[in-house]
Amino acid sequence: MTITLLKENRASNPISLLIGTLKGNAAPQPTNNIGIGGDEWLGGKVAEIVLLSLYEREILRELELSPVSITKYKQQVSAFCDWLGQRKPSAELAKSFLAQLRSSGYSNTSIRSYYFAIKPFLKWLKIEFKLKLKEEKRLPRYHARSELDRLIQAIGNRTDSWAKNAERDILIVKVLAYTGIRRSELLFLKCQDIAKGFLFVRHGKGQKDRVIPLVKSLRGEIDNYISKHDLAPADRLFPIGPSRLDKMVRESAAKAGLTGITPHQFRHAFATWLVERGAEVRKVQELLGHEDISTTAIYLDVIPRHLRETVELLEDEDEDE
Repeated sequence: MTITLLKENRASNPISLLIGTLKGNAAPQPTNNIGIGGDEWLGGKVAEIVLLSLYEREILRELELSPVSITKYKQQVSAFCDWLGQRKPSAELAKSFLAQLRSSGYSNTSIRSYYFAIKPFLKWLKIEFKLKLKEEKRLPRYHARSELDRLIQAIGNRTDSWAKNAERDILIVKVLAYTGIRRSELLFLKCQDIAKGFLFVRHGKGQKDRVIPLVKSLRGEIDNYISKHDLAPADRLFPIGPSRLDKMVRESAAKAGLTGITPHQFRHAFATWLVERGAEVRKVQELLGHEDISTTAIYLDVIPRHLRETVELLEDEDEDE
């Protein structure tokens, strides 16, 4: 994988830039020393490492992204750099890259994800890149409460290598389902973030904090789990990685005969169950940490009952007449 760097002076030497970055020195200004013009170019793995390191340090963290999102952005930009080879980055090449993703079968959602990773990267290189991409609007899948019960039972009945972690895994599923927190928020959750019956999400999406009340039963289970395993306040509540978490949920769901179950689906289930029971959309928005209420309002359409009741209002009006 290669990326081209303009050789203007000693300060632009990628080895020097990399050493400076690793030592924690003040990052040099990329707009002065790193560019896409000129005749002399330096490619190679070191150059790419330097560029992505500076990009993360100077741009990604300013966007107030979560650590998980920063890693994803870097991976997507790295894939773009790999595709570029020795070619100089440009808006046209970025457009061609996204077009190739589409022809390779990538979904609109995935292509939008790559676009939002590449766009600030090119802007950092003084390249304007704007596209209007169609946004897919899919209704979240509805999951009944009975599916959660079946999943929990399947986790408890496992006899493979996961069996020793059954207590932890059941609690993970319950926390996801009864708080609606994101997978990344769960992975960074510390014991000290559980206090006085509340779960405190710190530096969530957009670096925003929020507070989620815990149902009484879950509150007791978490307290007992922390006490039983002698966890310190600064300890992570669930020391598990994202891929392991996904695998645990996927395999346990399969054993329960369930499909379409992922950690993020519990977030949808949490919101749907609340709306189904008459919760105000504004309050659900606050619990989920949605910036735009239209994102939360989609859960109104997941439950056919709400649509039927809305249409029935017309019938009530006719009866009044």
